[in-house]
Amino acid sequence: MRELIEEQTVETLMRTLAWAGPLAGLLVGILLGVPRRQIGLLAFKGLAVGCLGSLNWGLWRLYSYLTRYDPQTGYFGLERVDVLLLNLAIFAGVGLLLGIIWAWLSPPPPPQPPEEPPPPAGT
Repeated sequence: MRELIEEQTVETLMRTLAWAGPLAGLLVGILLGVPRRQIGLLAFKGLAVGCLGSLNWGLWRLYSYLTRYDPQTGYFGLERVDVLLLNLAIFAGVGLLLGIIWAWLSPPPPPQPPEEPPPPAGT
């Protein structure tokens, strides 16, 4: 039986995303920064978002290693609870860290003016 998507195809896609993501993010950041006159800031943010492709490739390689099958030793990572918990900890930690970085790079929302109380009903 043939697989729907072969592992080598996914590996090629991930590797391409790892180097093309930062370049595309930098380019988009520069293009968005020119009209707003914030080239440096938006280029940095674009590069940071583009580097998620490299992070994704690294996490993919780690996941592939942890869940591998080794017929010589009988190691099969998908059957191990410790591998599942390690994957959970890694991906939750990475998600938390990315959320903190995103909040740090995002500007705070503009303050809302206080609402005036409605006029009294009798007037």
